Amino acid sequence: DEIYIEIIGVSSEARGKGIGTKLLDWCHQTAISEYSHVARLKLEVIRGNRAIQLYERFGFDIHQTDCVDNLCGAVVVCLFFGRPYGFCNSEWGSVEMEMILGR
Repeated sequence: DEIYIEIIGVSSEARGKGIGTKLLDWCHQTAISEYSHVARLKLEVIRGNRAIQLYERFGFDIHQTDCVDNLCGAVVVCLFFGRPYGFCNSEWGSVEMEMILGR
């Protein structure tokens, strides 16, 4: 089982002050203390976002997806937004990241 972090963000004025780390720590501690059956935390982040380094420092790893997953995601986004987001250009799209929870 997993917990997906849907939205996390820090305003530009507050970046670099440890708030993102505190938010991730809260997610991590909540998962461990209240959802003992959960084995991992997952999130998705837009390619090029500086937060990727924060997530990696916190213990998240980039989860590699195959081309079929990428294509399906791109088709859905294209249908909703009219742009083949993440498929035609390797700089577009997002990456999935996950952290295995150690007990």
